[in-house]
Amino acid sequence: KIIISWSFGIHIWGSIKLSNILLIQEFQNISLHTITVPCWFITSQALHNNHTNSN
Repeated sequence: KIIISWSFGIHIWGSIKLSNILLIQEFQNISLHTITVPCWFITSQALHNNHTNSN
């Protein structure tokens, strides 16, 4: 699962530069859009919130 891969890096999350966090978030958004294939008008934020609330 993707979640397992990301949980490994959680210990260093506080020391990551903002630019690196934005790159990780961009990758997460692209991956989530690719996996779920939402309608074009669904924002990444809405998709992410929906995904995290369903678990």
